Amino acid sequence: MRFWAKLALFLSAYFPLFLILTIKNHPTVNLIPILLLVSGISLLVWGLILWDTKKSPGEYYKILNVENKTHESLNYLAPYLVAFLNFNLTKWQDVTVLLIFLLIIFVVYMTSDLIYTNPLLAFFQCRIYRVKVCKSRGDCEKSQKIILLLSRNDKFELDKEIRLKSIDRGVFLR
Repeated sequence: MRFWAKLALFLSAYFPLFLILTIKNHPTVNLIPILLLVSGISLLVWGLILWDTKKSPGEYYKILNVENKTHESLNYLAPYLVAFLNFNLTKWQDVTVLLIFLLIIFVVYMTSDLIYTNPLLAFFQCRIYRVKVCKSRGDCEKSQKIILLLSRNDKFELDKEIRLKSIDRGVFLR
């Protein structure tokens, strides 16, 4: 997935945070509505990426092992506490601190693949799984790999063939 798509996914995860900050600080701050608009557009972009991915034919894999990782989306909620701290978003220092904080979180999430544990995906009933798969055709032993799978379906049968669509290196959509 391209950098801009990952950035859109990250910003969309904080759409509710920017909405909370907008409500809390309106009408004293003009920056927060801009961030709200940007994250809202990012949410739309991410929705279009998912919609486009669903149209691709995908590849068939056999499921060998499944581990639910949806609980990791709680990691995204810690920064929401920022909205309830006593930030004065009319002061450039507090705005700068917030932006630096979000930049640090973005870098950490990008380098650790936490970018896909977006709480808005959970809102849309999309769960995150770490799945061991192999290509359904050919030598299963040689083609085994561990992937992140985003799926609305929570029923998996081991050794069953399913069609997956790649959205990033090692990240698939069912």
